[in-house]
Amino acid sequence: MKNIIVPVDFTELSEDALIIAQSIASKLNAELTALHVMNIPGEALLNEEGALVEGNGLDIHLLNEKRVTQENKLKRWLKTFEWPTKSKVLMGNTVEKVLDYAENENMDLIIMGTHNLHGVKEHISSTMGEQVMLQASMPVITVKCNRPDYVIKEMVFAHDFHQKSTKLHAIKTLQQAFDARLHLLQIINNKEEQNVGENLMKSFVQEHGLSNVQFHFLEDKNVVDGIARFSAEQKIDLLALETKGRRGFSSLIYGCVSSDLTHHMMAPILTFKE
Repeated sequence: MKNIIVPVDFTELSEDALIIAQSIASKLNAELTALHVMNIPGEALLNEEGALVEGNGLDIHLLNEKRVTQENKLKRWLKTFEWPTKSKVLMGNTVEKVLDYAENENMDLIIMGTHNLHGVKEHISSTMGEQVMLQASMPVITVKCNRPDYVIKEMVFAHDFHQKSTKLHAIKTLQQAFDARLHLLQIINNKEEQNVGENLMKSFVQEHGLSNVQFHFLEDKNVVDGIARFSAEQKIDLLALETKGRRGFSSLIYGCVSSDLTHHMMAPILTFKE
């Protein structure tokens, strides 16, 4: 993972995401890009390159001046951070532009802030964070609070392990970079499920060549509560979950828990497609 993008809107939450992104970028020796998407009127017209074109009676010169102002603001803002970070300003729909830019520029990882359910919605809102998380083809880390001097010592991958995961590259890369311990977690309904789960986990570890791993089984009728409780008790630095895009997380009992976990967990969450 050598190319990381951070959508920013100059809020504290964007700053929190960028701080964590810089910590990860320094460990991976990755190139970091901060992307700001400028809202424009719905009737504004853009060409294929994303530039404004005349039409609908809009003053595109004024909008272009605003864009230049935002570009200068972003460059000044980035100078307050330690890790060298490229800047980019686009105009249009935030989610669409973030996804398109990440895809077109071959980004390996998106790191962005997202509010909890009751937080004040900013430009990079919880809804936007969820949309990016569910639609992005590359892994996404969502951040909810300030974590200075961020390091990953304890990671957890929550899954049911009945279905094989094929894309653990992000987990393995981050675990190796930070020399972290990886906790494999399955939420179960009763103790009888644990014996089957242990065999599945052993096969999973062997299949993916994992090391420095611990197995965990937690009885809880609510998957979200169980994952959140485990993460809090173990002081998890990063929670990893596999997604199936719009249909939710890939497991029989895990359902669509992405929104709940994103809203109610304070630890950063890594999501990736199966």
